[in-house]
Amino acid sequence: MPQANSGILTESDLVAFFQERVSAAATHQRTPVSPPTVYYLSGLLADHSHREEQPQPETLVEMQTAALEAPPTRALGLWRRMGDHSLMITGFFHENLEHRRISRSYYTGMGAAAYNRLSHMLPDPGHIFAELAQCFEHCANLLTEVREEAKDCTDTDIVKLYEQYCITGSPKIAERLRRLGVVPIRTRLTD
Repeated sequence: MPQANSGILTESDLVAFFQERVSAAATHQRTPVSPPTVYYLSGLLADHSHREEQPQPETLVEMQTAALEAPPTRALGLWRRMGDHSLMITGFFHENLEHRRISRSYYTGMGAAAYNRLSHMLPDPGHIFAELAQCFEHCANLLTEVREEAKDCTDTDIVKLYEQYCITGSPKIAERLRRLGVVPIRTRLTD
C-alpha cells in the first residue's frame, strides 16, 4: 500500500491504490469497463476501507421498498446505497453469501436493478450507473480479484481456493492457483 509522508494514508492514496488494482484486474479479465467506472469502483473500495464496524443494513427488499416510497431526491441515495451494498457483498464479501446461503444471483439482480433505476433518474443516459447496471457481474468479478490479490494467502486460504476450484472448475480460480504456484487438477470433493 502506498505510504503517505505523515505515515497516514489519505483517501486519495487509497483511491489511487485501488485504481491501480482494479485496472489490473480489468486488464487480466479482459473486462472492458470505462475509466469512470474503474474510478467509481476504486472509490467504493477506498470508502469501505475507512469504515468502522457499522450496524448491518436492512435487507435488500427493505432498501428497495424505502427507495420506491421515497421522494426522488432521497431515492437517488437509497438506490445508490442498495447498488453499492449489493456490489460489495457480491464482489468483495462473497463468502458471506455462502455462509448465509443467499444466492449470488439474487444480489446481482437486485444490485443491477438498483443501478439501472438510478441511471434512469439521472439526466445523462450514458451515466456511470448505466454501465454498472449492465456490467454488474463483471464489476463484481473485478472486486473479487482485487480482494484475492490483496490478501496474503495462507496455506488455509490456498486449500479453500483449491476446494472452490474442485467444486466450480473456474478458470479464474485455476489461474489464481497457478500464480500461487499450485497446479490445479480438478477432482471431485466427497462429503
